[in-house]
Order: sequence, then structure tokens, then C-alpha cells
Amino acid sequence: MYSYKEVSVYFDNNQKLMGVPSGKSSKYDIAELDFLFPLEPGYSDDELEEFIRRIFNACYSKNCKDDGKTAIEQYTDSKSYVSAVKGLKLINIYWTKDGGYTFMPTRTSKKHKGAFEHMEQEKIVVPNSYETGRISLAFKQAMKIAL
Repeated sequence: MYSYKEVSVYFDNNQKLMGVPSGKSSKYDIAELDFLFPLEPGYSDDELEEFIRRIFNACYSKNCKDDGKTAIEQYTDSKSYVSAVKGLKLINIYWTKDGGYTFMPTRTSKKHKGAFEHMEQEKIVVPNSYETGRISLAFKQAMKIAL
């Protein structure tokens, strides 16, 4: 059906995860949807893989609301994206039909307040034909890089 999907996984210093799927946007082509999936610390590798699967399965489940609060703003009850992501880290995960999964660690931008910059040289690629546990391992590696 779709040949490309992307999700954003925000996390705090306690490793609480907040995963946001993407969908069609009339303004941006593709953007984060207005809901997220939380995962509390203490999760197993299996629970982490299921969490990531669940976020990807929600991609394109509805069209984006291009205006209004983002999912992370709503979840953190913040007035702006900048205040919502203060103190959080971000991993973007991209999936393509032909290329598999790309885990992209980010760092806080020094140029733009509240923005994240991709750490392109640190990306982790997992092919579509992966062994159980490989997705959680790649995610945990990306988390260590993003810290």
C-alpha cells in the first residue's frame, strides 16, 4: 500500500517513550499525526518492538490536522512545540518498501530553538528481513547516540 512511512519517537532522561505516527498532509505532504503512543520505562525488548510496530501501523490511519497543537504539545500540555520538547530527545525512524528501516538519532539544534538536527553519519539501517530483536537493538543504539 504505502512505500514510505516515518515516525517520531521522543524520549526523556528516564527513557519514557512517546511515539508519533505520520500521515498525509495537505500542507507538508507528510507530517506527524495528532496523537501518540506512550511507553513507560521498564519495557522489555519485545515490548519495545511491539511499540514501534504499533506506531508504524498507525501511519496514514487518518489525515493530518495541519493547524493546531501537535501530539507532543497535547500530551505534555504545553503551549508551544518548543516548550513541549524541552529536555526531550528524538529519534526519527523511516521505513521504505525497498530499503527497510532507518533509525536516525538527532541532537538539539544550536541554531534553532526547539529544533532537532539529524545525525546523518550515525544512522542505523535495518533491512526489511530482520531477525527478532534487531529493531529494539537498533532503537537502543540510536538512543545512546542521541543522549
